[in-house]
Amino acid sequence: MTKNDKDLAGVVDRPVRKNLQKGIFRTNCMDCLDRTNVVQSVFARQLLLGWLTKLNLVNKGRFLTAFEKLPDILEEIFRSQWTKNADAVSILYSGTPAMKTDFTATGKRTSVGALNDGYFGVKRYFLGNFYDSRDQDFIDFSLGKIKPAKNKSESIRHSSCNSLYFLIVLVFLNSFR
Repeated sequence: MTKNDKDLAGVVDRPVRKNLQKGIFRTNCMDCLDRTNVVQSVFARQLLLGWLTKLNLVNKGRFLTAFEKLPDILEEIFRSQWTKNADAVSILYSGTPAMKTDFTATGKRTSVGALNDGYFGVKRYFLGNFYDSRDQDFIDFSLGKIKPAKNKSESIRHSSCNSLYFLIVLVFLNSFR
């Protein structure tokens, strides 16, 4: 025992380790932010159910699956907060709210959800193809991968074509096929 330990003996209770984390879950799907969110929500639900069981807030006698329904108010809060989390992460990453949030919010896919996913998919396509290069240049500049131009001929050039006008022309041309 060190001198400090002797001074604190009997005054401060040492924490007792009850649980030890044995691993981590890393979930990412390189081509689908939204599938990653759905999988993470399954892990989060299972983890929450485990905590509730240890706190004796849910019946220990039941076999708890990852899709086990939580107590009503907690189920509503979990789905709402997870949907908001999905939208926040997706907007930061892709510029649109998350897809498949109808499943996250209600537990089932809906036709309105599928239509929203189609809309967000088209929007992501245009954001990624016409606007992402500026964002990527900013990130690269912030990380020191791009140096400021010394003269005009060295500057980064981007298309001045607005994707909305491009989309209108594309839809117009395809209507005559």
